[in-house]
Amino acid sequence: MKNILFANLGNRNISFKGKTFDGKIEKPLGCSSFREFTKLILDNYTQYEQYITLNIIPPILEHLEFNVDLIVLFYSDTPEGERNDQDTIYEAEIFKKKLFQLYPTIQTELRAFKCKVVDSEALMKRYQSYFRSFKKEYPKANFHICDAGGTPQQKMAMKIIAEFIFEEEQLYVYGVELTGNQISSVINLKAVEYRNVIAQMQIISLLYAGDYVGALLIIENNSVSSSSFLKNTLKYCDYLMSNNVDQAIRFGKNNFRKKDLENNPSIIPLLGNELILNNYPVFEELMCEDDFLRSSLILSIAQWNRFKNSYGLAILFYSIFVEQYISAVIAKQSTPYELEGSTEKFNRFLVAMDEKKIFPDYIFPEYIDKQKMNYANLPFKISLASSITIALNNKLMSLISNSNSYLLRVKSENTIGLDTLRNKFAHEGKFIPAEDFNKFSLIYDGFEKTMMLPDNNIFNQLNENLIQIITS
Repeated sequence: MKNILFANLGNRNISFKGKTFDGKIEKPLGCSSFREFTKLILDNYTQYEQYITLNIIPPILEHLEFNVDLIVLFYSDTPEGERNDQDTIYEAEIFKKKLFQLYPTIQTELRAFKCKVVDSEALMKRYQSYFRSFKKEYPKANFHICDAGGTPQQKMAMKIIAEFIFEEEQLYVYGVELTGNQISSVINLKAVEYRNVIAQMQIISLLYAGDYVGALLIIENNSVSSSSFLKNTLKYCDYLMSNNVDQAIRFGKNNFRKKDLENNPSIIPLLGNELILNNYPVFEELMCEDDFLRSSLILSIAQWNRFKNSYGLAILFYSIFVEQYISAVIAKQSTPYELEGSTEKFNRFLVAMDEKKIFPDYIFPEYIDKQKMNYANLPFKISLASSITIALNNKLMSLISNSNSYLLRVKSENTIGLDTLRNKFAHEGKFIPAEDFNKFSLIYDGFEKTMMLPDNNIFNQLNENLIQIITS
């Protein structure tokens, strides 16, 4: 496996007669700039080589027990017209010659920065190009970074891009401790902090997009956090966003430890669904607690997608909410008879309606032919649930009736309903434009207010808490 060492060259990387060119030495060899000074030495290398000492790199090579196959030196060659008196273009050639004399088995390559070495953005672009090239050529190599030499902007840019490009297990960073101008020791530095910052930014963006599984993958592939609580929370949210609400509820009950919740009190109402279940007593007459929780969570997902302008997904989850709510209301009134599941169950349900009077106030509307029905279609379920005369249900069923295309046609009104848009998105794969989606804004508002959802969507609140955990 190859070991490659990257280093920036600065004015202190070489000494001449034991001194570095740092502005304190008055015109060595009569030269007024570092560029001029190093060009003179390079042009007369044989004459001056005995006075040249390499700094920084040799101690790092010794620290690595000389187990290095390739040294890559980054030097500056500022564009014409810009200040270039501190450029290291000639120092790089001197360094390469001296390295070959000292370590003939180690290969040295030079890479130029033809930009200002204080321009962080330009530096990052060039480091990215160089590092990608080396990673492509040597995908299994170990990459070592010398965090000394060059401008502060060079050092910062090199570390940021190295941690972004190279895998964590491939990357090693070294610093040096100086006593005066002499290196007293080489120290190993952590090579993951910038990577973690970049990963945190990506995770936060994914949380705002509702991509919880994407955020989880980044956490598992980086050392951002080892918190099982954080990972479990992301899995819980992913189940919800995937419309696997029952699995999410089971997962939450089985995986959130009491200690975790005690250590994260601000997140408990969200994970324990207390924000939702606190409202259940108002709905107890209409449905069981589990169905209320399912309905509210599904509606919260629809609201979340609405807020981030994901109109297709919002339509899909509003439609799922409608069916979930109707089924929950009917189930509360008809236990133990089941309306759905098979033709046999449906027929037993109709018999129970006639003989057991489970919906005593229900009258089949003219637009439903009872004799031709062999399953519970949505218009029938809407009409059945509408017969339950409870104030909250009256509000919700009025909204649902006014958003169903079949019932709108019966009233000779607009034939576009929520179900029409749902079918375009879910079955035909068509894009839902904002103007079509916004035709039902009053319906969405009515659903959310009647179901007593918090104004600040629960996923917004959850994300705010998760970001605090990630960045703390």
